Amino acid sequence: MVAGNARDFEGGKMYRRTRRKPCSARRRIGRIVITGIQACLLLIFAAPPVVADSVKLSISPSASNLFAPARLSVTCNLTGGSDADPALLCLAEEWSYSVVFENVTNREVNRSMRESPCASQTQPAAIAREFTNSFLFMRPGRYMVRLELRNRDGKVVASNQVSVRVLRPANPEYQ
Repeated sequence: MVAGNARDFEGGKMYRRTRRKPCSARRRIGRIVITGIQACLLLIFAAPPVVADSVKLSISPSASNLFAPARLSVTCNLTGGSDADPALLCLAEEWSYSVVFENVTNREVNRSMRESPCASQTQPAAIAREFTNSFLFMRPGRYMVRLELRNRDGKVVASNQVSVRVLRPANPEYQ
């Protein structure tokens, strides 16, 4: 047989070589999108959770509407989880607040980090279940206050946020 012919002889059988049809751009994009979705789902569902789903962080401000200048006290309670769970030992607190403009949170976020009280100890006595902080707001506006609890590895164990509205002061000298 002549090389390059449409039919070749191999293993005692004749077969016809077929050419792959070129893939359309639409199919290629579809395959890329499906592969991307599969990769995202794999990342979401394959990563084990840091702690059990039963851990909840409730947040309660001292008031939801205040007059400027306002001092706000926020208390958070951690519920659920086992006292022997190593992911709940020595939690660091990351408090943040930002101004909300027309239902869009401002990118400028004020953060404060509190290291866990047992950072210097080798074995903590018990899991901290209550966290408090106070904020001073000088200007009127809507603020989003958030607490993230992180374990020793820096992974977020629990988080929650609350919206607080600071109104214009009744006394015009504070404006």
